[in-house]
Amino acid sequence: MTVKEQIQAAVEACRAKLGDPDILVMNVNGPPPGSFDEVTDEQFEAAVLEMTLSPVYLFRETIGHLKEQRWAGS
Repeated sequence: MTVKEQIQAAVEACRAKLGDPDILVMNVNGPPPGSFDEVTDEQFEAAVLEMTLSPVYLFRETIGHLKEQRWAGS
Protein backbone atom coordinates (compact mmCIF):
# COMPACT_ATOMS: atom_id res chain seq x y z
CA MET A 1 0.00 0.00 0.00
CA THR A 2 2.39 2.62 -1.21
CA VAL A 3 0.48 4.15 -4.12
CA LYS A 4 -2.13 6.77 -3.19
CA GLU A 5 -4.64 5.58 -5.79
CA GLN A 6 -4.31 1.97 -4.64
CA ILE A 7 -4.96 3.01 -1.05
CA GLN A 8 -8.02 4.98 -2.15
CA ALA A 9 -9.30 1.94 -4.06
CA ALA A 10 -8.67 -0.39 -1.10
CA VAL A 11 -10.53 1.90 1.30
CA GLU A 12 -13.45 2.16 -1.14
CA ALA A 13 -13.56 -1.63 -1.52
CA CYS A 14 -13.64 -2.03 2.26
CA ARG A 15 -16.36 0.60 2.59
CA ALA A 16 -18.47 -1.11 -0.04
CA LYS A 17 -18.23 -4.46 1.70
CA LEU A 18 -17.95 -3.56 5.41
CA GLY A 19 -18.80 0.13 5.81
CA ASP A 20 -16.51 2.86 7.08
CA PRO A 21 -13.56 1.71 9.19
CA ASP A 22 -13.94 2.55 12.86
CA ILE A 23 -10.23 2.27 13.64
CA LEU A 24 -6.92 1.98 11.80
CA VAL A 25 -3.91 -0.09 12.68
CA MET A 26 -0.93 1.05 10.65
CA ASN A 27 1.84 -1.47 10.25
CA VAL A 28 4.29 -0.63 7.48
CA ASN A 29 7.33 -2.49 6.16
CA GLY A 30 10.83 -1.20 6.54
CA PRO A 31 13.94 -1.80 4.49
CA PRO A 32 14.58 -5.34 3.27
CA PRO A 33 16.49 -7.75 5.50
CA GLY A 34 20.25 -7.44 5.41
CA SER A 35 23.11 -5.80 7.17
CA PHE A 36 23.49 -2.05 6.99
CA ASP A 37 26.20 -2.22 4.35
CA GLU A 38 24.13 -4.59 2.18
CA VAL A 39 20.96 -2.47 2.02
CA THR A 40 21.27 0.18 -0.68
CA ASP A 41 20.48 3.87 -0.34
CA GLU A 42 17.60 3.38 -2.77
CA GLN A 43 16.12 0.63 -0.58
CA PHE A 44 16.37 2.85 2.50
CA GLU A 45 14.80 5.77 0.61
CA ALA A 46 11.92 3.59 -0.59
CA ALA A 47 11.36 2.32 2.96
CA VAL A 48 11.29 5.85 4.40
CA LEU A 49 8.71 6.93 1.82
CA GLU A 50 6.63 3.82 2.48
CA MET A 51 6.79 4.25 6.26
CA THR A 52 5.78 7.90 6.12
CA LEU A 53 3.48 8.39 3.14
CA SER A 54 1.36 5.25 3.14
CA PRO A 55 -0.01 5.97 6.65
CA VAL A 56 -0.68 9.59 5.60
CA TYR A 57 -2.62 8.45 2.52
CA LEU A 58 -4.61 5.90 4.52
CA PHE A 59 -5.42 8.32 7.31
CA ARG A 60 -6.53 11.02 4.86
CA GLU A 61 -8.93 8.56 3.24
CA THR A 62 -10.54 7.66 6.56
CA ILE A 63 -10.20 10.73 8.81
CA GLY A 64 -13.77 11.97 8.30
CA HIS A 65 -15.38 8.86 9.77
CA LEU A 66 -12.65 8.49 12.39
CA LYS A 67 -13.45 12.01 13.62
CA GLU A 68 -17.13 11.09 13.82
CA GLN A 69 -16.16 8.10 15.96
CA ARG A 70 -13.88 10.35 18.06
CA TRP A 71 -10.76 8.34 17.14
CA ALA A 72 -9.16 11.39 15.51
CA GLY A 73 -8.99 14.97 16.70
CA SER A 74 -10.18 17.96 14.76
